[in-house]
Amino acid sequence: MTGRQDDANEVTMTPPTGRQSRPMKHPTDTPIDTPDFQEFWKMYPRKTARGAALKAWASAIQKTTPAAIIAGAKKYAQDKDRDPKYTAYPATWLNQERWLDEAPTAEQGQARPTPQAFSYNEAIHGPNKDAVPMPVAIKEFLDKALRK
Repeated sequence: MTGRQDDANEVTMTPPTGRQSRPMKHPTDTPIDTPDFQEFWKMYPRKTARGAALKAWASAIQKTTPAAIIAGAKKYAQDKDRDPKYTAYPATWLNQERWLDEAPTAEQGQARPTPQAFSYNEAIHGPNKDAVPMPVAIKEFLDKALRK
């Protein structure tokens, strides 16, 4: 490839095909840090990646009002069942439109019981009555493997 100097002081590469490529024009304007975003940021429980959150905010306010987003963030921040180590990044929360999430009910808010490990023998004979039956294909595979 050969390079050629353009008027705008940019190099345009000429590939062997003879076609010239042009420099890409990326938007340079960054989203504006508004008082609404500052309120959202102050309320949101995780302060990570502010720039990405600001871009996501600019996109989110095209879909709904800032007040709806801030109300959703407040609800998310006050959720007593929210584990801080699993709190979503603000940009992720905004991009996924999580302000639309329903508040967890008392049933949903309770911790799920952890599944109990059970052996092949228990799955067939008990005593775990709540055990999910083993699929036939897996049972046959295990029977063949255990016979060897």
